[in-house]
Amino acid sequence: MVLKPYWFFIAGIVLLTAVVAYSSRTGTRELLPYEGFESSGPVFYMFGVDWCPHCTSTKPEFLALGATKTIGGKSVAMKYVNPETDPETAAGFAIEGYPTLYLVQPNGEKVKYQGQRTTDGFLSFLQANVA
Repeated sequence: MVLKPYWFFIAGIVLLTAVVAYSSRTGTRELLPYEGFESSGPVFYMFGVDWCPHCTSTKPEFLALGATKTIGGKSVAMKYVNPETDPETAAGFAIEGYPTLYLVQPNGEKVKYQGQRTTDGFLSFLQANVA
């Protein structure tokens, strides 16, 4: 039996559809410009998910901080993490709801953010807590 050229086209479409369906089911990691940034200083994390309305309103405020911010002469790295697509990073944190924000000091101490979910609120918190 000789396969006609259109069978290869149909097989390619079926394979592409399967890959897209698998990717959307397992989720894709959102790549932010500062992802993978290694810091010896404090790191401010926002843990959020795309389906949470509170996260979608807080995320732009958090991202407005930029990749790093100098607070009191120290460079603070900002990192947005989706626990559904990056469970390894979220594993060491007590996340009971979304969004959850933590400042991690260089000594490993974790300070949970409890303030307003605004850029100004985040900056005030960082200024008060970056030693």
